[in-house]
Amino acid sequence: MIKNIFTINNTLKLFSRHKNGFIYFSSSSMSLNGATSLSTENYFKKLNNNNNSCSSPVKLPKLSWNTSKYALNTDYLTIYETQHKATLLKAIKNGCNVIVTRNNSATISPVISDLIENKEIERASIVVIKRSMLSKSISDLSCDQIDKDIKESLDKLGLDHLDVYMVDLSTFIQIDDQLINHLFENIFPHLESLIVKGQLSSYGLSFNQDSITNQSKSIESIIMKRKENNCNNFSFIQYPFNIYQHQTITNSPYHNGTKNIMEYAKENELVTLNSSPSLFTTPSLQRFKSVRDHSNVDIEKILKESFDLTIHMERNNPITKDESHSNKFKENKDLIGSLTWGHTLIYERSNPKLANLWSWKQILSSKIRPLVLKSVFTLFSSNINNNWGNSYLRAINSLFETYTKSLELQIFDQQRDMDQSFENHPYFKNIKITDQKQQDSTTSTSTPTPLSLYQKSLLVASKGADIIVEDPSNEDDLKEIQSIPFDSNPINNNQIIELSKKVIIK
Repeated sequence: MIKNIFTINNTLKLFSRHKNGFIYFSSSSMSLNGATSLSTENYFKKLNNNNNSCSSPVKLPKLSWNTSKYALNTDYLTIYETQHKATLLKAIKNGCNVIVTRNNSATISPVISDLIENKEIERASIVVIKRSMLSKSISDLSCDQIDKDIKESLDKLGLDHLDVYMVDLSTFIQIDDQLINHLFENIFPHLESLIVKGQLSSYGLSFNQDSITNQSKSIESIIMKRKENNCNNFSFIQYPFNIYQHQTITNSPYHNGTKNIMEYAKENELVTLNSSPSLFTTPSLQRFKSVRDHSNVDIEKILKESFDLTIHMERNNPITKDESHSNKFKENKDLIGSLTWGHTLIYERSNPKLANLWSWKQILSSKIRPLVLKSVFTLFSSNINNNWGNSYLRAINSLFETYTKSLELQIFDQQRDMDQSFENHPYFKNIKITDQKQQDSTTSTSTPTPLSLYQKSLLVASKGADIIVEDPSNEDDLKEIQSIPFDSNPINNNQIIELSKKVIIK
């Protein structure tokens, strides 16, 4: 949570420059090199020498990079949440050397830059995967758009090289001949030219579940054509796989109906990425993760009090009566809207995205908090306004936290019951971990504990791809991931299907 005692001046010291509404960080210490086989290998050797426990690294074909079994998706990490930067920093220092981004999170540049400056890592030991912006049609998927996307990433991340560029086709309903021809005639040759120029090392494609399971002939055609068309650096393929969306692995439509996508990709020396190991849609967003128990607290009473205070402050906002800010309001109408979230939540609580815990948490961290804080910063100009701004931040952050708890309370029983149903499955019976708190203590003895719901889901998901892409937002989530025994026995299709039948959705 934001430390609300910060004033605008103190907080602005975090930023090196501000341009066109985006926050940039200085990154003069960044290395000019992308990931290399030797540096990624040395990264894990150093971890082992320092007794940092982590699962065995994955050796990627062709590229020969050594990577962690999990990649950290940074799209929901912001500089406005104090734990986000710390989570990314700790992840890299403790065994995660793959960073995935679509929105060029402002946490990436300062974390990597600081680690390089302090000689804790080399740039060449980190694999940065950039996901393309979503395209709605073939016309949106252009070489010019890719150039713009890559340039923006290099600028915001403070890098001069991206290790992997993933062309996201997950919004395409049909992987038809027109799209395939466009890829091979325009997109892939252009990406190969960017590799020659030194901006990229490799690239790949990202698909949705329907494409992987129901359009296998088209995807098989793409994989085979890449060899014929000298697309030598097309090395990655991404798809969703979890206990609920299991068909990408439990179905085998490839190679004349004998292989699933992971097996077929491995046969063709492609690295597989799992884009959704814990999140799934039913159609509302769901997640294999336990939530906090608030049954012993009167959440509704606390929530009402939080709403009352926040709405009272919004109705008495002195900034709206300050004529000196009228031009700022005209230039950016979102300023006022960002300072009325108490009212918004009252009237929009039935909105599916705000009423769902998992989508709410994503929107809160990536959009709402940044906009609220930016609006307060923009409008601070006098002591009166400064006092109101600090008080409003305390009130609105308290409301956000209580509202989150109210959503957790609604699904606590569902998540608990699902965890217990998985616990009884034979696959998890003999898989236990050493409690992370005990690992961090000075005691010499430790007691093995069962996997959490989150860990169970990620362990199963890890069996369906070389690397799982997950988005821990705090250090507790990160500890859970880092203590998963990814090297445990494989799970078979029948076991996955049995587990899928235990998914509880209400």
